[in-house]
Amino acid sequence: MSRNDLKNCPVRVDDVKNAKIIFGPYRPGLKGWTTRKPPKRVNSERVHVPREYYKLNKFVTIGADVMFVAGVPFFVTYSRKIKFTTGEFLPRRTARQLANSLKKVLYLYARGGFIVRLCLMDREFEPVKDLVPLVEINTTAAREHVGLIERRIRVVKEKQEPLAVCFRS
Repeated sequence: MSRNDLKNCPVRVDDVKNAKIIFGPYRPGLKGWTTRKPPKRVNSERVHVPREYYKLNKFVTIGADVMFVAGVPFFVTYSRKIKFTTGEFLPRRTARQLANSLKKVLYLYARGGFIVRLCLMDREFEPVKDLVPLVEINTTAAREHVGLIERRIRVVKEKQEPLAVCFRS
């Protein structure tokens, strides 16, 4: 049986035995002594979309607006029938930058086999009409908002749903 021979020491033998239970394992030792485990392999899966779905939803109407997260602007779009949400970081909110972001979204839909016919936007996108002749842009009147995208932005912020992110190229 071991005992503590130090005089005036408040630590007892039972305290040392219980330290591992109370404080857990020795963290620095765990970091250095554990071996690296290989990451799990990502298996890419392609889902076949029926041709009837493309026929029914070939022409798409989207809503677009700028969403702010902690003061950082993001260009967000949402389509009516196929319910597809995209988002892209906006370094500046100029007409040219907004037009470039909208063109990226249009090309993304085109790659998927869809044609964007109409884009519903707020009044701040009025200068974008001349820069993007590929699609008809319908802007709202003064002090009005597009309910489709405003609701989607609120859902994304509340539920923190994932977005299809358009990366800069």
